[in-house]
Amino acid sequence: MGKINTTQYAVLGVLTRGEGSGYDIRKHFETSVSHFWSESYGQIYPALKKLTEEGCAEEVEVTERSRGQKRYRITPEGELRFRDWLGGPIDAVSYRDELLLRVFFARKTDIPAVRILFERELAEMQQARQAYLKQQEASVQQEGSEEHPFLALTLRYGELFVESRYGWCTEALELLERLEGDNKE
Repeated sequence: MGKINTTQYAVLGVLTRGEGSGYDIRKHFETSVSHFWSESYGQIYPALKKLTEEGCAEEVEVTERSRGQKRYRITPEGELRFRDWLGGPIDAVSYRDELLLRVFFARKTDIPAVRILFERELAEMQQARQAYLKQQEASVQQEGSEEHPFLALTLRYGELFVESRYGWCTEALELLERLEGDNKE
């Protein structure tokens, strides 16, 4: 069997929660792990094809297909490889942040543009705070389930990330305000 990439493991992870179509898998990413992981349809469908070819997933017989969708489920081989992956080493985090990149290259003459960037980011972080509150409320329904403690851990990470980023943006705006005051003197 060939090497499975992280997208394929992410798809297998969704299939451990139950069978689904590529559309269902994408929706699962959007509604559960979007604060730290995303996969596009262009990644999901090739992953399903490869997983099926390698015997890690299989197409499910569906009596009625809506819009011609195929449904998939994880196989025992897929389950085994997924569990092995869970306990394996983690690749180093590759972090790219366009806001940080722009701020890094900015100069004092760019303060107005940078202020706008931080104001937008602050608004996005406020929206993210609200989204986490809704997710927190929804997670109460899953209390007691086998997955709940682990879902709660990832949710908490997202909350802490957003709070940290919100605080950083606030500090940055305060600094920019002081720098603008210094430039006027």
